[in-house]
This record gives sequence, structure tokens and C-alpha cells, in this order.
Amino acid sequence: VAYGGTTMHGIRHYCQFPFIYQGKQYTNCISDKPPHATPDQTVFDPWCSLTHNHDIDDQWGFCDIGVTDSTIYSICQNQLQTIQCSPGYVIDILTADYATKQDGTNSCNYNKNDCFQSDASTIENLCSGKTSCTVYHYAKTLVSCQNRLSTYLQIDYTCVPNDIETIMTYDICNNDSKPSGDIRRGFLISPNFPNVKNNINCIYDLHILKPHQD
Repeated sequence: VAYGGTTMHGIRHYCQFPFIYQGKQYTNCISDKPPHATPDQTVFDPWCSLTHNHDIDDQWGFCDIGVTDSTIYSICQNQLQTIQCSPGYVIDILTADYATKQDGTNSCNYNKNDCFQSDASTIENLCSGKTSCTVYHYAKTLVSCQNRLSTYLQIDYTCVPNDIETIMTYDICNNDSKPSGDIRRGFLISPNFPNVKNNINCIYDLHILKPHQD
């Protein structure tokens, strides 16, 4: 399962990479003429196959090129984990928590009853905005957990678009970046995305082109 895909009949379908189309393998959404396009179409939104072989299954959808589903890693003590996003996407750290077991065992399996201490800023500095990074779990003394050593590091991250050709990006705090006229799709980002600045208050008005259009 990967990013992208389409929603049909209220059910989310995901792009399957790599996929075969007309005998060629693709590892990303493509802007070639999609199957069953009308003869008068000249501009095509990115699309992908919903199975690994479109030539056989003929299942496809327009790519919803946005934020991916989040991925969670539990990194055991003195272990490392490589975090990686697909081309055109960069890492956005959602949470990063050192954890220790209430019973004092060294298991690194997540449990909601474990004791946690956040250190998201450190992991953000290491990984945010990069295509990949490697995180090593050095045992850490957790002040909020009675000074016990961490047994695992829990990281929850997602991949966000970085620079996707043919789809414009608009800074919600920069009036000069606002589109002129009607546009079909685009990305709205905050300043310094995917990193976060504090104390920013911006307003961006969106209006749909047609009734009931997303």
C-alpha cells in the first residue's frame, strides 16, 4: 500500500507501486494519457494503477497526491531504524516518544499503559523535511518515568509532498502566492513547511467550482 489512489463508492483505494502499464514498470503516479480518456482531452491529472499490473486488471484511479497514511516504528534499545519516503515526498514527524515498561521489563512492544516521555523536537531536527533519515535509540533516562531507562522509542510519522511537477503549491500566509483564476488542484502549505513556526495566524478562503465538489 502506498500514497495516492482514489475514492470510489466511498471506499478508499490506494496506488500499488510498482505497477505495469503498457508493458512498462512505474514507481510513481504518471501524467500520461490515462485509460479510457476522451479523445478531446489534452491535459491529464496524475493517475496510477490500483493493482500491480494494469495491463491485466485494468483498475486505475486519479492520484490524490497528498499526505500518506502515518507509519509507526517501535525502535528497541541500541537499535536503529531508517525512515524513508517515496521520491517527491519528505518526512513529517507526528510524535516521538521514549517509553519504558511499568513492570520494568525490557520489551519494546508498544502498550498504551507504558510510561512515555516526548522528545519530538530532537527527532524533528534529525528527520523533518528529509527524504530519509536513520534514527538510533540510545537508552535515555526518563525523568517523567521515575528516572527509568527507556526500553523503546516510538515514532509516528507521515510523508508529505515536497515538489510535485504540474501541481502548484500555495503558501497560506503569502498573498503573492495565491492563484489567479480558477484552479482544479493544488497544495496549501504553512510557511517553512514541513517544519512548524509558532504564533502564526493566517486566513485562506477556498471556494468550490461546482456544487458538491470536494
